[in-house]
Amino acid sequence: MRLAILTLGSRGDVQPYVALARGLAAAGYRPVVLAAPPFRGFVEAHGVEWRSFDCGDPRAMLHSPEGRAIVGQLGNPFKLLARLARLLEPMLEKGYTDLLQSTADAEALLVAPTALTFAQGLRERRPELPFAGGFLQPGHPTAAFASWMFPEIPRWLPFSGALRRASHRLVWRLLFAVMRKANDRARASVLGLGPATNCFRDMCTERWPTLYGFSPTVVPKPPDWGSEVDVTGYWFLDHDPSWCPPAALEAFLAAGPPPICVGFGSMPSPDPAALSRAVVGALARAGRRGILLSGWGALGDVELPETVLALESAPHDWLYPRVAAVVHHGGAGTTSAALRAGVPSMVVPFMADQWFWGSRVARLGAGPSWFPRRKVSAERFGDALRELVENPRWREGARRAADAIANEDGVARAIAALPF
Repeated sequence: MRLAILTLGSRGDVQPYVALARGLAAAGYRPVVLAAPPFRGFVEAHGVEWRSFDCGDPRAMLHSPEGRAIVGQLGNPFKLLARLARLLEPMLEKGYTDLLQSTADAEALLVAPTALTFAQGLRERRPELPFAGGFLQPGHPTAAFASWMFPEIPRWLPFSGALRRASHRLVWRLLFAVMRKANDRARASVLGLGPATNCFRDMCTERWPTLYGFSPTVVPKPPDWGSEVDVTGYWFLDHDPSWCPPAALEAFLAAGPPPICVGFGSMPSPDPAALSRAVVGALARAGRRGILLSGWGALGDVELPETVLALESAPHDWLYPRVAAVVHHGGAGTTSAALRAGVPSMVVPFMADQWFWGSRVARLGAGPSWFPRRKVSAERFGDALRELVENPRWREGARRAADAIANEDGVARAIAALPF
């Protein structure tokens, strides 16, 4: 079966689906991953077929003035969504055009939430096409926890369960509303379709089969989710065994005690140099060596002491088990890698679902509660880093989580749960 996997976003939004595609190929499927052109080399390097699904270069968008404004919109998720919609609007028609061409031979679809509106239009054109969702963040309404856009709703509040369930529905309405006009124009122009219904609402009311690629240890399946929903476990993609660590990295690791790894993945920063200086000062205050992963630019080029090494990136599954602790932005993929490594971690959220994953790390006892990005300073952050590595509670919690995750095979369970 030719199975088209649709995903949009940063590398963290692509990598798990590459892992799933490799498992699908081994099980006899013919998977193809549809992602933005910058990820072609990454996808193909893992032996997976890539096709274009071009809604713009996510890195360029995040580092544009508009993208930096989005990341800076910490306190107002509604403004964040509105700005994001304006950034994406010009690229919707190109996305629909690519999708139509790249799925011409598809016999089934597996769709990330970022591509759900596109897949809805394609299914209207080809209603016979089997379909399943493949999500990395919780989306179905539940009384067990609030939506990723809202702070946790405490259980002592009256009607707390109903409020949590309503928060999920509200987020789906907002996500649909901010893109509605532009999406309808693109659907009409490329697909010849009328106005869309809310695909997120339809997902729930029509009980679309949905696989969640996160660990039931981290987010157990709530009792009010239906049988069409399966929490499979993480879809891990291990690094290429031919990859060799830079000599400078190997030498640094061998030269002293395990360092703290600090990196914020695809997130940009309004002032990368200032954030880097604060992190370096915090490491000094904590008395710890450090590795800074610059990623997509949250951390900048500053003068570093001999106790700190700067890298653009390194495979998380190789690096994280070799460090004392991990500080990261709380992306779903980075969170899973830190938990899998069994080392304490602390989340410094930038946007979107990152507060949710930071809270999950704390609930597992694998690290403290998330640390506010605007309060990262040599003093406060340094004290937090010291506590992160010196408190045995976090190391014990991280090891328990890693042991549980090691017994899960998310890819195999996802393939077994597919409805086609």
